[in-house]
Amino acid sequence: MTSYRLTIPFLIMSLLPSVVLLGCQTTEGNQIKPLTVESSALVNDKEMEALIERIYSEPNEHIRSWKLPELPVSTLNRYDWQLIEWLDKTGRIINLDAERPVLMDVRPSNLIFDYDCQRYRVDHSDYNDYKYSPYLVSTLTPPSCLTTPVPSSSHSLSSEQKQQRYKIVENLTALFPRYGRGSFSFQLISQKPSTYQLVLKAQDDTLTFKGSVKTIKPTSGLPITKEFLESHKWRLVSAINSNQQPITELNYRGIPIYSGFYTSNERSNAGFSANCNGVGGPYILTPDHILLIGSGAQSMMGCGPKREAAEDKIREVEQLSRGQLSLKQYPDSDESVAKIPYYLLTQKLDSGDTLIWKNEKKE
Repeated sequence: MTSYRLTIPFLIMSLLPSVVLLGCQTTEGNQIKPLTVESSALVNDKEMEALIERIYSEPNEHIRSWKLPELPVSTLNRYDWQLIEWLDKTGRIINLDAERPVLMDVRPSNLIFDYDCQRYRVDHSDYNDYKYSPYLVSTLTPPSCLTTPVPSSSHSLSSEQKQQRYKIVENLTALFPRYGRGSFSFQLISQKPSTYQLVLKAQDDTLTFKGSVKTIKPTSGLPITKEFLESHKWRLVSAINSNQQPITELNYRGIPIYSGFYTSNERSNAGFSANCNGVGGPYILTPDHILLIGSGAQSMMGCGPKREAAEDKIREVEQLSRGQLSLKQYPDSDESVAKIPYYLLTQKLDSGDTLIWKNEKKE
């Protein structure tokens, strides 16, 4: 098959609708019945190939770079991307001497890099001329990772292994300098059916990643789709931290916190508010009910100390987050409430926090 290279505006990808679990729901009494739920929701290679063919049928390179359908971040997130080659600006191979694969995960508003026990997040913004500016490289693993052996090994790290871990840190930091001192872009390569590579270009270096479809993990509870999330307004009814203690800022009496999901002009966003400025960002929902939320701009209007504290906390908890969703339905005994199904949506975040949301009628 012909090899194609597709340049993808990454910010546009991060705001496009997600590839989600297909299906709908109906109720009978207090029971919910899922209809035509396709739990596999695998990436469709034929659809991806058709998309690439369609884009390259447009002779004008500038038009095909923005006018025709783009590959959404939700599709890239369905793949594990393993680094297979790193070239500097002269074409010389940069040898990391890595004992294990360097992996990249594409998410809304950020990239996650994994090597051994190390994990780094690259936040980005400032889309301009098909490029993206990183503004922060965060270490998501403790510094001890650089000096302690992996769990599968009982031996201490050798000096070479320690040097290798520091080498990866140094390379990532140099590749993504902070606050506009660098930029990066993506290209998608299709070499043959079901084989895709993602090329990241930054600081005149070229990193090539090989894609493999992620395994969809089993889920519990009722099926969840993007359409279902967006059809309700959600009120926070419980917020506890990793120590199973209430999160003070999210439990102020008389200050309810709401969330909402919506898609407009092919942009899917999640929003959270304590009736103040509001916070949020682009989101995707994976087939196994993982909710990934990016980051977005926020106004700075004064709303009083408690409301401001509540929104500061919800921003800290939700933006650039990853959480497992589960859904249950309960009978609603309040006859005065408009008859809509009573759902509780549980969000277990990687941070250890757990939020529970109750649905309300969307206005």
